[in-house]
Amino acid sequence: MNVIASFALAVEIKNDMLRFIFISISHRQSGYFLQFQVKDFPFPVGQVIDSGTVHYSKTYESYLAIIGQKGIPLVTPCNITRFKLGPARLDVLRPSVYFTSERKDASPVNDSTPVIEVSYGAFSALLAGDATAATELQLVARGWLSPVTLLKVAHHGSDTSTSQPFLDVVKPQIAVISVGKGYAELPSDAVLGRLKECGATIYRTNLHGNVTVSTDGRTWKVTAERPLDANPAGQ
Repeated sequence: MNVIASFALAVEIKNDMLRFIFISISHRQSGYFLQFQVKDFPFPVGQVIDSGTVHYSKTYESYLAIIGQKGIPLVTPCNITRFKLGPARLDVLRPSVYFTSERKDASPVNDSTPVIEVSYGAFSALLAGDATAATELQLVARGWLSPVTLLKVAHHGSDTSTSQPFLDVVKPQIAVISVGKGYAELPSDAVLGRLKECGATIYRTNLHGNVTVSTDGRTWKVTAERPLDANPAGQ
């Protein structure tokens, strides 16, 4: 079994099936490290992919200390860094480690998030982290993006992300928004509208609970705790 975890998402390869598990939780910025401490993972952690952005908090210091104590390799990717995840391929897309200091429209915290593309046979998923439109436009300009089956929508569906030029390239069939019930203003109506316009089927963890997308590289299946008709009118 091979697993990668990032905040409220785990990706697992087991018995030639690739699973994306989106977990419904509520958190704020400091809660990212609290919710998924490496020491609490119910599976072995072989490698940590980190943005390299320093957070001055005891929680972040604890996160680094646990990684060090367990001897887990920590990687800070730049440009396109490729990993194997069993039979799947994982590409970490990062324009530059200096990207957020180079652009005035970039967010120092959110745009330090590595964007990850996972490919398995005919299936592909783009995990956009908290990247804003500044990162999206850089990735589009560099030609690093292509149409995907699944999009993990960036930054809980905030209107700072999921721009139209980005969607024009990635054209997701499935869009999953990981957002807690405490975020009354999210996801943005504008983002929901853009996703609908591009034809994506939208799942939201605040409405549908935990969402799992499974694929054998040929076909795929979405399982949610609550059905799609749990959407309120117009959502």
